[in-house]
Amino acid sequence: MSRTMILLKPTLITYIALTISLVYSMSKSDPLTEESTTAFTIDLIHRDSPQSPSYDPLMTPAQRLANALRRSFNRLQRFKADHSPQTDVINSGGEYLMKYSFGTPPC
Repeated sequence: MSRTMILLKPTLITYIALTISLVYSMSKSDPLTEESTTAFTIDLIHRDSPQSPSYDPLMTPAQRLANALRRSFNRLQRFKADHSPQTDVINSGGEYLMKYSFGTPPC
């Protein structure tokens, strides 16, 4: 047991040193006074939003609610399936789309 503790101490010390280093370097730069030359933005768009490519303007609010409940129930069933540490990647359509852009100004 003491051998394990000795092996863990350098790792903990390393994490503490890295954390202090990051905090110090972040405190040296003030984002409000420096002009940014790069940008990264992410917009989360709900699948039932008019901005989404999946949006169907012909659906009624009741149909949207029924679809959302069905997706939630299906997601719950996936969590209850088994307690295996491995899983398959399943494309289920999701609730949100992510729109991201790089550059200044964001495209």
